[in-house]
Amino acid sequence: MIGRTLSPACYLQDAFPAALFLAWKYDTDLKTALIANTNLGGDNCHRGIVVGAILGAAGNKVPGDWIDGLRCAQELKVP
Repeated sequence: MIGRTLSPACYLQDAFPAALFLAWKYDTDLKTALIANTNLGGDNCHRGIVVGAILGAAGNKVPGDWIDGLRCAQELKVP
């Protein structure tokens, strides 16, 4: 779908429709959504920010294995 119908471009005005699609498709799985975004290739930074923001606002949490090992991991963990 993305690349054929929706633009894989990074610029927000082009990336927003694809970001909405990814947020819809992976609505309860932040990790899979962000990995899918990365695997789409191209300049995926803006698209990933939008997907992460939407799914984070919807209550998805950053996977613990993505936080463990970071210098400030304890401060990032939500009780």
